[in-house]
Amino acid sequence: MKKEPLHANIPYDLVDRNDRFVRIGTKADAKRLGLWGRIVHIFVFNTKDELLICKRPKTLRAYPGLWTSSVGGHVEHGEPYRKAAKRELQEELGISLPLQDKGAARVVSTHHGKKHTRLFTAHLPRSSHIAPDSKEVTAWKFISIKKLRKAIVRSPRRFVYPFRKAFMFFLKKKKFLAIPP
Repeated sequence: MKKEPLHANIPYDLVDRNDRFVRIGTKADAKRLGLWGRIVHIFVFNTKDELLICKRPKTLRAYPGLWTSSVGGHVEHGEPYRKAAKRELQEELGISLPLQDKGAARVVSTHHGKKHTRLFTAHLPRSSHIAPDSKEVTAWKFISIKKLRKAIVRSPRRFVYPFRKAFMFFLKKKKFLAIPP
């Protein structure tokens, strides 16, 4: 019997290409109906301006064993993007930080559908400690933007596709040279 994804039947707001609400449904409904979902990515930086990246457990159905953003997740039904980002930050890393909204991008994935992605950044004070949820994170590290960019160019398949897209969006916003998709 096929294993159901962890959040397969959670209701989400399904939206159109312009991020306007269409109906409530599941991820499967979104794919079946050609609608979009909503996700958030949070990039957490340390005092050296290095980005925290996290490795997903190999037991997860989506993107097992790949590196991804500091925090990411779906926006739940009726939830604004910022509230979802704060919730995910607490759930995945056990922290609460002020968030800066860096804007929105569209991400289309053959396997995981179409998503409106909102990117937030946060800065971890020197005295803060993170407590990653082992069900979401098996490893984590801080890495410079330059080194991360080189790693993604060298081995893109080691990184979650929506994270690569969010990272490209971030680089363009910061006026860094874009990396190949």
